[in-house]
Amino acid sequence: MQAGLPLLWLTAAFSGALAAQTLEARFLSEFRRVGSDGGIVASDAAGAPREIISPAIVRNGYTSFHLVVKGPPGVNFMLYIASNPDRVLRPVLYRVSNGDRLEALKGLSEPGKFNERGVGVYWLDLWTPASTPVRRIRVEAQLNVGQDFVISPLELRVQPGTVPAQALPTVARKTGGNSAAAPFALLAQTLCGETPTAGVMADPLSVLTKIMRNAGQDMLLARKLGAAAKKDDWCAEPRDGVNPESYLRIRDAIWRANQ
Repeated sequence: MQAGLPLLWLTAAFSGALAAQTLEARFLSEFRRVGSDGGIVASDAAGAPREIISPAIVRNGYTSFHLVVKGPPGVNFMLYIASNPDRVLRPVLYRVSNGDRLEALKGLSEPGKFNERGVGVYWLDLWTPASTPVRRIRVEAQLNVGQDFVISPLELRVQPGTVPAQALPTVARKTGGNSAAAPFALLAQTLCGETPTAGVMADPLSVLTKIMRNAGQDMLLARKLGAAAKKDDWCAEPRDGVNPESYLRIRDAIWRANQ
């Protein structure tokens, strides 16, 4: 031990370093629902999760992410969401419970408390106005415990495509399966000629309903292309019934075609 340093000071310094090492804030795609233990729920866990670093976002529409924070069990924390430039996007932050239930927060900061597993789960909805220029926007989550903090950044890429201002197509909500079951059904009924079934987007405070909303935006963008849409290619895209992020291949193709 270095001479002259009080034991209390060393203990405090060690505790602070330990807290910093155990803090984590991680963005996941909308298709990776997360349980109270911080792990991806079994039905959405197949395949390696996409690394979310520089995702695309769509104009006149929503783009959504899960945000998982981890730290010492039972400890209070502060979570902040910030963007640069500010006031371009319209973000809304929700607290998630049981993998699917949403509770809207009043702002973009949360004085939370890690559960007994040292976890907190959130859903970030980003609305991008139609007038937003094609550019990059930085959004970051900052997680603080006392004087210790970690930052998780996103370098968002605003796409040229703009979601038409029309009613979203809907599909009957699927029971069971992974979080992409309804988006794939919506694709099949909207673009691929399969028999439609009546559906409603009920329960706005459900992760699955938000996912269906976002897929509806994709279908409006695909319809907007008309004869130029590569519908045959998209309909022939393998529908991986296990890995929910396989739907993101369809979204990427539709958004690229709208450039």
